[in-house]
Amino acid sequence: LQTVLGLSALHAALVGLPGSLLSGIVAPFAGRLSDRVPAKWIVATGFAILVVVVTWLSLVIEPDAAVWELVLPMTFFGIGTGFLFSPLASTATAGLDHRTAGAGAGAFNTNRQIGGVIGSAAVVALLTSRLSVAIPGAIQDAAAGLPATERKRLLDGFADADLSSFATGGSAVKNPLLLDAVHAGFSTAVGQTLLLTVAMLAVGLVASLSMKALRPQHHGEAAKPEVAAVAH
Repeated sequence: LQTVLGLSALHAALVGLPGSLLSGIVAPFAGRLSDRVPAKWIVATGFAILVVVVTWLSLVIEPDAAVWELVLPMTFFGIGTGFLFSPLASTATAGLDHRTAGAGAGAFNTNRQIGGVIGSAAVVALLTSRLSVAIPGAIQDAAAGLPATERKRLLDGFADADLSSFATGGSAVKNPLLLDAVHAGFSTAVGQTLLLTVAMLAVGLVASLSMKALRPQHHGEAAKPEVAAVAH
């Protein structure tokens, strides 16, 4: 959003605003729905939405993409997270009694934090790897149709450019043709990296579908066996 499309930090943040608002609206609805149907189906719906949305994003990320083309899938991304996170947290402890619920919630949060750290590291590592392949490939493609002199000038400009500063928002690349090629390579690398996220979300979808469909239990219902035992 900032490096390729040239948005400011504020405008880049606003791209995700509709999705964040929808996530807050959908989450209470998903929580109430999980009181009526097994939460696994709500969690699976959230995972399925995210698989579709992130795949969609990987396809529309282009150096000349219009901002609305990214706002639209990011809006649906918020719907997916609204269906996913709250029901998933409650499902993790749904089959536990009051003696083990705390330990179950702790195990769930620990695994979530570990997954976030490992996932972030994996995304950065894959993006770095794809950038080292996609950007040179895009530049070679751009140079292929040029006369020999201009091709040499373009490739020399690429060899002299500090692409690491570009990746962090710098402006080391001055040649317009070279800059277009770098934008194309950068966008390609980001789209390919998103496929790792799609794969992990698909694993989550399969895992959610394999969970037991526990019947929603209200607090009053959970207390009846204890009251009956005391009366007996």
